[in-house]
Amino acid sequence: MAEAAVEGAAPTPFPIGLNPLEVEEDVKHVDLVVKELARQIREVQARSEALIKISGFIGLWKASTCRYYDEKRGVCRAWRLREDAADEVRKLLGPDAVWRDEKGFERFRIARYPFICAICPLYRSRASEEKGGEGKG
Repeated sequence: MAEAAVEGAAPTPFPIGLNPLEVEEDVKHVDLVVKELARQIREVQARSEALIKISGFIGLWKASTCRYYDEKRGVCRAWRLREDAADEVRKLLGPDAVWRDEKGFERFRIARYPFICAICPLYRSRASEEKGGEGKG
């Protein structure tokens, strides 16, 4: 008899008035929502990676044709970043995203992050520089 009393005192697995079938359906619904969110996150991540890769291709082309790109150092000579901006770029992309030149100017390291060139408003073609130079003289 003591056993019956112990069993009777054991807590029920579900609070009183809660239907286990409804709880199971709610859990299934939450599981489906979580799976859908995970799928959407993977999709956004894949698109972001594709955008960065495509921007990198565009940036490589622009760098190879830009009068401001220093091929020897792999940096952009058009941009001189303030120290706080350079620090922010380092936080976003890593310590090798910015290079300090011999004069102390902080510059984008394009060789490491070519996608930066894809969005650069300062791009000037070397070809236009050559054409402009021919007319002088």
